[in-house]
Amino acid sequence: MYGCRERFFRALDLVGVDRVPCVMPLQTGTVDLMRLCGCFWPGALREGWSMSVLGMAGFRFGGVESVRFPFDMNVVCEFLGCRLRYPCGFGQPVIVENAISGLEGVGGLEVGVGGRMSVVGEAVGFAKDIVGGRVPVLAALSGPFYVAGQVRGMEEFLLEVYKGCDGVFELLDVCLDVCQRYASYLVECGADCVVVLGVSTDLISPTMYREYALPYQKELVSGLDRSILHICGDTAPIFSDMVEVGADGVSVDSVVSLRGLKDVVGDECAVLGNVPPVDALLFGDQKKVVRESRRSIDEGCDILCSGCGLPPETPIENLIAMTETAKTYKK
Repeated sequence: MYGCRERFFRALDLVGVDRVPCVMPLQTGTVDLMRLCGCFWPGALREGWSMSVLGMAGFRFGGVESVRFPFDMNVVCEFLGCRLRYPCGFGQPVIVENAISGLEGVGGLEVGVGGRMSVVGEAVGFAKDIVGGRVPVLAALSGPFYVAGQVRGMEEFLLEVYKGCDGVFELLDVCLDVCQRYASYLVECGADCVVVLGVSTDLISPTMYREYALPYQKELVSGLDRSILHICGDTAPIFSDMVEVGADGVSVDSVVSLRGLKDVVGDECAVLGNVPPVDALLFGDQKKVVRESRRSIDEGCDILCSGCGLPPETPIENLIAMTETAKTYKK
Protein backbone atom coordinates (compact mmCIF):
# COMPACT_ATOMS: atom_id res chain seq x y z
CA MET A 1 0.00 0.00 0.00
CA TYR A 2 1.29 3.43 -0.94
CA GLY A 3 0.34 6.88 0.33
CA CYS A 4 -1.27 9.33 -2.10
CA ARG A 5 1.92 11.25 -2.69
CA GLU A 6 4.13 8.21 -3.32
CA ARG A 7 1.46 6.53 -5.48
CA PHE A 8 1.27 9.59 -7.74
CA PHE A 9 5.02 9.76 -8.25
CA ARG A 10 5.25 6.03 -8.91
CA ALA A 11 2.37 6.18 -11.39
CA LEU A 12 3.93 9.20 -13.12
CA ASP A 13 7.26 7.38 -13.31
CA LEU A 14 5.62 4.12 -14.49
CA VAL A 15 7.32 2.04 -11.81
CA GLY A 16 4.22 0.18 -10.60
CA VAL A 17 1.46 0.97 -8.13
CA ASP A 18 -1.09 -0.93 -6.08
CA ARG A 19 -3.92 0.89 -7.86
CA VAL A 20 -4.61 3.82 -10.17
CA PRO A 21 -4.47 7.16 -8.31
CA CYS A 22 -7.08 9.87 -8.87
CA VAL A 23 -5.01 13.02 -9.31
CA MET A 24 -6.52 16.11 -10.92
CA PRO A 25 -4.16 18.19 -13.09
CA LEU A 26 -7.00 20.48 -14.22
CA GLN A 27 -9.47 22.95 -12.69
CA THR A 28 -11.03 21.66 -9.45
CA GLY A 29 -13.03 24.61 -8.08
CA THR A 30 -16.71 23.71 -7.82
CA VAL A 31 -19.67 25.39 -6.17
CA ASP A 32 -20.19 22.48 -3.78
CA LEU A 33 -16.56 22.62 -2.67
CA MET A 34 -16.76 26.40 -2.26
CA ARG A 35 -19.75 26.01 0.04
CA LEU A 36 -18.10 23.26 2.05
CA CYS A 37 -14.84 25.15 2.63
CA GLY A 38 -16.30 28.67 2.80
CA CYS A 39 -14.06 30.18 0.11
CA PHE A 40 -15.66 31.45 -3.09
CA TRP A 41 -14.78 33.02 -6.39
CA PRO A 42 -13.79 35.73 -7.13
CA GLY A 43 -12.01 36.01 -3.76
CA ALA A 44 -10.40 32.59 -4.17
CA LEU A 45 -9.05 33.72 -7.54
CA ARG A 46 -7.22 36.74 -6.13
CA GLU A 47 -6.23 35.97 -2.52
CA GLY A 48 -3.64 33.35 -1.60
CA TRP A 49 -5.17 31.86 1.53
CA SER A 50 -8.67 31.56 0.04
CA MET A 51 -7.24 30.03 -3.11
CA SER A 52 -5.32 27.51 -1.06
CA VAL A 53 -8.34 26.53 1.07
CA LEU A 54 -10.50 25.97 -2.02
CA GLY A 55 -7.69 24.10 -3.75
CA MET A 56 -7.40 21.72 -0.81
CA ALA A 57 -11.17 21.21 -0.63
CA GLY A 58 -11.16 18.55 -3.34
CA PHE A 59 -8.82 16.49 -1.19
CA ARG A 60 -10.64 17.21 2.08
CA PHE A 61 -14.21 16.68 0.89
CA GLY A 62 -14.06 14.95 -2.50
CA GLY A 63 -11.38 12.32 -2.10
CA VAL A 64 -9.14 13.82 -4.81
CA GLU A 65 -5.57 12.63 -4.23
CA SER A 66 -3.90 15.91 -5.08
CA VAL A 67 -4.10 19.68 -4.75
CA ARG A 68 -4.01 21.88 -7.85
CA PHE A 69 -3.79 25.64 -8.49
CA PRO A 70 -5.03 28.01 -9.86
CA PHE A 71 -8.65 27.90 -11.13
CA ASP A 72 -8.33 29.82 -14.41
CA MET A 73 -5.98 30.11 -17.38
CA ASN A 74 -5.43 33.87 -17.31
CA VAL A 75 -2.68 34.41 -14.74
CA VAL A 76 0.21 34.85 -17.18
CA CYS A 77 -1.66 36.93 -19.74
CA GLU A 78 -2.98 39.22 -16.99
CA PHE A 79 0.58 39.88 -15.86
CA LEU A 80 1.52 40.67 -19.45
CA GLY A 81 -1.16 43.34 -19.62
CA CYS A 82 -4.51 41.74 -20.48
CA ARG A 83 -7.42 43.34 -18.62
CA LEU A 84 -9.82 40.87 -17.01
CA ARG A 85 -13.36 41.04 -15.73
CA TYR A 86 -14.04 39.02 -12.57
CA PRO A 87 -17.73 38.08 -12.54
CA CYS A 88 -19.62 37.96 -9.28
CA GLY A 89 -20.77 34.49 -8.31
CA PHE A 90 -19.25 31.37 -9.79
CA GLY A 91 -17.87 32.54 -13.12
CA GLN A 92 -14.20 32.56 -14.10
CA PRO A 93 -12.43 35.76 -15.18
CA VAL A 94 -12.62 36.65 -18.85
CA ILE A 95 -10.38 38.83 -20.98
CA VAL A 96 -12.03 42.13 -21.89
CA GLU A 97 -8.96 43.83 -23.36
CA ASN A 98 -5.88 42.24 -24.91
CA ALA A 99 -2.43 43.38 -23.90
CA ILE A 100 -1.35 44.50 -27.38
CA SER A 101 -3.29 45.62 -30.44
CA GLY A 102 -0.63 44.51 -32.93
CA LEU A 103 2.58 42.53 -33.12
CA GLU A 104 4.54 45.78 -33.17
CA GLY A 105 3.68 46.08 -29.46
CA VAL A 106 5.67 43.02 -28.43
CA GLY A 107 8.68 45.10 -27.40
CA GLY A 108 6.64 46.85 -24.73
CA LEU A 109 5.68 43.68 -22.87
CA GLU A 110 7.13 43.31 -19.38
CA VAL A 111 9.10 40.15 -18.60
CA GLY A 112 9.25 38.83 -15.03
CA VAL A 113 7.08 37.42 -12.28
CA GLY A 114 4.31 39.46 -10.68
CA GLY A 115 0.60 40.12 -10.40
CA ARG A 116 -1.50 37.09 -9.55
CA MET A 117 1.51 34.84 -10.04
CA SER A 118 2.47 35.69 -6.46
CA VAL A 119 -1.06 34.82 -5.29
CA VAL A 120 -0.78 31.37 -6.85
CA GLY A 121 2.67 30.99 -5.32
CA GLU A 122 1.27 31.82 -1.88
CA ALA A 123 -1.51 29.26 -2.33
CA VAL A 124 1.00 26.61 -3.38
CA GLY A 125 3.15 27.38 -0.33
CA PHE A 126 0.23 27.19 2.10
CA ALA A 127 -0.93 23.86 0.67
CA LYS A 128 2.60 22.48 0.69
CA ASP A 129 2.90 23.24 4.40
CA ILE A 130 -0.53 21.84 5.29
CA VAL A 131 -1.08 18.76 3.09
CA GLY A 132 2.11 18.52 1.05
CA GLY A 133 3.34 15.57 3.07
CA ARG A 134 0.27 13.56 2.11
CA VAL A 135 -0.69 14.55 -1.42
CA PRO A 136 1.16 16.07 -4.40
CA VAL A 137 0.78 19.79 -5.00
CA LEU A 138 0.26 20.65 -8.68
CA ALA A 139 0.45 24.08 -10.27
CA ALA A 140 -0.67 24.86 -13.81
CA LEU A 141 0.04 27.54 -16.36
CA SER A 142 -1.00 28.17 -19.94
CA GLY A 143 1.69 27.32 -22.48
CA PRO A 144 3.48 29.94 -24.62
CA PHE A 145 1.29 29.63 -27.72
CA TYR A 146 -1.95 29.96 -25.77
CA VAL A 147 -0.60 32.92 -23.81
CA ALA A 148 0.47 34.59 -27.04
CA GLY A 149 -3.07 34.19 -28.36
CA GLN A 150 -4.50 35.73 -25.21
CA VAL A 151 -2.06 38.65 -25.27
CA ARG A 152 -2.71 39.49 -28.92
CA GLY A 153 -6.28 38.19 -29.25
CA MET A 154 -6.65 34.58 -30.37
CA GLU A 155 -8.41 35.20 -33.67
CA GLU A 156 -5.97 37.92 -34.69
CA PHE A 157 -2.95 35.89 -33.61
CA LEU A 158 -4.08 32.77 -35.48
CA LEU A 159 -4.56 34.84 -38.62
CA GLU A 160 -1.07 36.32 -38.22
CA VAL A 161 0.36 32.84 -37.74
CA TYR A 162 -1.37 31.64 -40.92
CA LYS A 163 0.05 34.59 -42.83
CA GLY A 164 3.55 34.18 -41.37
CA CYS A 165 3.60 37.77 -40.13
CA ASP A 166 6.75 39.33 -38.70
CA GLY A 167 6.64 39.38 -34.92
CA VAL A 168 4.91 36.02 -34.36
CA PHE A 169 8.03 34.27 -33.13
CA GLU A 170 9.12 37.34 -31.18
CA LEU A 171 5.83 37.24 -29.25
CA LEU A 172 6.20 33.49 -28.67
CA ASP A 173 9.73 34.04 -27.36
CA VAL A 174 8.51 36.63 -24.85
CA CYS A 175 5.69 34.37 -23.69
CA LEU A 176 8.09 31.45 -23.30
CA ASP A 177 10.42 33.60 -21.21
CA VAL A 178 7.61 34.62 -18.84
CA CYS A 179 6.26 31.05 -18.65
CA GLN A 180 9.71 29.72 -17.75
CA ARG A 181 10.17 32.28 -15.01
CA TYR A 182 6.70 31.61 -13.63
CA ALA A 183 7.11 27.83 -13.72
CA SER A 184 10.42 28.07 -11.86
CA TYR A 185 8.77 30.33 -9.29
CA LEU A 186 5.96 27.82 -8.73
CA VAL A 187 8.49 25.07 -8.09
CA GLU A 188 10.35 27.32 -5.65
CA CYS A 189 7.06 27.89 -3.82
CA GLY A 190 6.56 24.14 -3.40
CA ALA A 191 4.86 22.76 -6.51
CA ASP A 192 5.70 19.08 -6.96
CA CYS A 193 4.62 19.03 -10.60
CA VAL A 194 3.89 21.75 -13.17
CA VAL A 195 0.97 21.26 -15.55
CA VAL A 196 1.42 22.90 -18.96
CA LEU A 197 -1.87 23.69 -20.70
CA GLY A 198 -1.38 23.52 -24.45
CA VAL A 199 -3.47 25.19 -27.13
CA SER A 200 -6.43 23.09 -28.22
CA THR A 201 -6.15 21.14 -31.45
CA ASP A 202 -9.62 22.50 -32.22
CA LEU A 203 -7.86 25.82 -32.85
CA ILE A 204 -4.69 24.87 -34.72
CA SER A 205 -3.78 22.18 -37.22
CA PRO A 206 -1.18 19.48 -36.49
CA THR A 207 1.20 21.28 -38.86
CA MET A 208 0.79 24.56 -36.99
CA TYR A 209 1.18 22.75 -33.69
CA ARG A 210 4.49 21.24 -34.74
CA GLU A 211 5.93 24.55 -35.96
CA TYR A 212 4.57 27.08 -33.48
CA ALA A 213 3.59 25.25 -30.27
CA LEU A 214 5.63 22.06 -29.93
CA PRO A 215 9.12 23.66 -29.82
CA TYR A 216 8.05 26.10 -27.12
CA GLN A 217 6.38 23.40 -25.04
CA LYS A 218 9.55 21.31 -25.26
CA GLU A 219 11.69 24.23 -24.15
CA LEU A 220 9.39 24.98 -21.22
CA VAL A 221 9.19 21.35 -20.07
CA SER A 222 12.95 20.82 -20.43
CA GLY A 223 13.55 23.04 -17.42
CA LEU A 224 11.16 21.17 -15.13
CA ASP A 225 11.85 18.12 -12.99
CA ARG A 226 8.25 16.90 -13.16
CA SER A 227 5.59 18.01 -15.59
CA ILE A 228 2.30 17.06 -17.20
CA LEU A 229 1.09 18.28 -20.60
CA HIS A 230 -2.65 18.69 -21.19
CA ILE A 231 -4.20 19.54 -24.54
CA CYS A 232 -7.95 19.72 -25.13
CA GLY A 233 -9.71 18.46 -28.23
CA ASP A 234 -9.06 15.49 -30.50
CA THR A 235 -5.31 15.14 -30.14
CA ALA A 236 -5.04 11.78 -31.97
CA PRO A 237 -3.14 13.36 -34.92
CA ILE A 238 -0.46 14.69 -32.55
CA PHE A 239 -0.11 11.81 -30.05
CA SER A 240 3.53 11.22 -30.98
CA ASP A 241 4.23 14.97 -30.88
CA MET A 242 2.82 15.21 -27.36
CA VAL A 243 5.21 12.47 -26.29
CA GLU A 244 8.06 14.38 -27.96
CA VAL A 245 7.41 17.35 -25.65
CA GLY A 246 9.08 15.31 -22.93
CA ALA A 247 6.63 15.72 -20.07
CA ASP A 248 6.35 12.95 -17.50
CA GLY A 249 2.64 12.56 -18.30
CA VAL A 250 0.14 13.52 -20.98
CA SER A 251 -3.46 14.38 -20.11
CA VAL A 252 -6.15 14.23 -22.79
CA ASP A 253 -9.76 15.14 -23.45
CA SER A 254 -12.69 12.75 -23.13
CA VAL A 255 -13.07 12.63 -26.94
CA VAL A 256 -9.77 10.77 -27.17
CA SER A 257 -9.30 7.00 -27.06
CA LEU A 258 -6.98 6.26 -24.16
CA ARG A 259 -6.27 2.85 -25.65
CA GLY A 260 -5.14 4.49 -28.88
CA LEU A 261 -2.99 6.96 -26.97
CA LYS A 262 -1.47 4.19 -24.86
CA ASP A 263 -0.54 2.29 -28.03
CA VAL A 264 1.45 5.31 -29.22
CA VAL A 265 2.90 6.35 -25.86
CA GLY A 266 4.01 2.91 -24.72
CA ASP A 267 6.29 3.37 -21.73
CA GLU A 268 7.54 6.82 -22.77
CA CYS A 269 5.32 8.67 -20.29
CA ALA A 270 2.24 8.27 -18.11
CA VAL A 271 -1.27 8.67 -19.52
CA LEU A 272 -3.88 10.70 -17.60
CA GLY A 273 -7.59 10.82 -18.29
CA ASN A 274 -10.27 11.06 -19.21
CA VAL A 275 -13.69 10.96 -17.54
CA PRO A 276 -16.09 13.25 -19.49
CA PRO A 277 -16.41 16.45 -17.45
CA VAL A 278 -19.78 17.47 -18.89
CA ASP A 279 -21.68 14.34 -19.96
CA ALA A 280 -20.64 12.33 -16.90
CA LEU A 281 -19.38 14.53 -14.07
CA LEU A 282 -21.71 17.50 -14.59
CA PHE A 283 -24.90 16.02 -16.06
CA GLY A 284 -24.54 12.30 -15.42
CA ASP A 285 -25.52 10.33 -12.35
CA GLN A 286 -23.09 8.48 -10.12
CA LYS A 287 -23.55 5.23 -12.03
CA LYS A 288 -22.48 6.91 -15.26
CA VAL A 289 -19.45 8.43 -13.55
CA VAL A 290 -18.46 4.99 -12.26
CA ARG A 291 -18.88 3.46 -15.73
CA GLU A 292 -16.76 6.16 -17.37
CA SER A 293 -14.12 5.93 -14.65
CA ARG A 294 -13.89 2.17 -15.10
CA ARG A 295 -13.71 2.66 -18.87
CA SER A 296 -10.75 5.01 -18.46
CA ILE A 297 -8.98 2.53 -16.19
CA ASP A 298 -9.72 -0.39 -18.51
CA GLU A 299 -8.37 1.58 -21.48
CA GLY A 300 -5.07 2.00 -19.70
CA CYS A 301 -4.89 5.32 -17.88
CA ASP A 302 -2.03 5.43 -15.40
CA ILE A 303 -3.72 8.24 -13.47
CA LEU A 304 -7.48 8.76 -13.41
CA CYS A 305 -8.83 12.28 -13.84
CA SER A 306 -11.41 14.28 -15.75
CA GLY A 307 -10.85 14.94 -19.43
CA CYS A 308 -10.90 18.70 -18.83
CA GLY A 309 -11.42 21.08 -15.92
CA LEU A 310 -14.39 20.44 -13.66
CA PRO A 311 -17.43 22.58 -14.53
CA PRO A 312 -18.17 24.72 -11.45
CA GLU A 313 -21.63 23.15 -11.02
CA THR A 314 -20.25 19.59 -10.82
CA PRO A 315 -22.06 17.77 -7.97
CA ILE A 316 -19.70 16.62 -5.25
CA GLU A 317 -21.41 13.21 -5.30
CA ASN A 318 -20.15 12.70 -8.85
CA LEU A 319 -16.65 13.82 -7.92
CA ILE A 320 -16.64 11.31 -5.07
CA ALA A 321 -17.93 8.58 -7.39
CA MET A 322 -14.86 9.08 -9.60
CA THR A 323 -12.35 9.18 -6.76
CA GLU A 324 -13.89 6.13 -5.06
CA THR A 325 -13.76 4.16 -8.30
CA ALA A 326 -10.03 4.74 -8.49
CA LYS A 327 -9.66 3.45 -4.94
CA THR A 328 -11.80 0.33 -5.33
CA TYR A 329 -11.88 -0.80 -8.97
CA LYS A 330 -9.46 -3.38 -10.27
CA LYS A 331 -9.42 -3.80 -14.03
